[in-house]
Amino acid sequence: MTRKRNERNTQTERMKNEAKTKTGKLEWFSSCCTYIPVLRKNLYAMQVESCKCLGGKLVELETEEENEFIKNDVMTISSGVAGYWIGGYNFNNDDDLEWLSQPNQAMPFSDWNMEIYPQPDGLLTQPCVMIWRGFDFRWGDHWCDRLLSYICEFQHQ
Repeated sequence: MTRKRNERNTQTERMKNEAKTKTGKLEWFSSCCTYIPVLRKNLYAMQVESCKCLGGKLVELETEEENEFIKNDVMTISSGVAGYWIGGYNFNNDDDLEWLSQPNQAMPFSDWNMEIYPQPDGLLTQPCVMIWRGFDFRWGDHWCDRLLSYICEFQHQ
């Protein structure tokens, strides 16, 4: 058990170092969480597992304050990144999205792009949620088999 914990801590430190190298910074949000933007692209399910293996989760933007913090952060660090996976998902194949860590609970906050391409626009076929540069990093639904960067969230112990 201790060996696995040490391996996970080592992997988390590698991930933090990669984030610092690629983005130039590692941000903290108040006293609750650390967020690490990872520029490496992959499918939604793979990014969920990557964060989970490191002891975190895909970021869940539960308040306007948290959402604005992440938007401002990715706007300043991610030139060239089209979008990031976040932890929203349509579990029940309906019009309701939930956070991965809180299935069957309504999202208390949302920041859907409602301008040029109103979102969500295809929850039955696009059940995954991302923040998209073309939407000024507002939320959009997307096909889960697309390759995007991602943001992991780690709760402080």
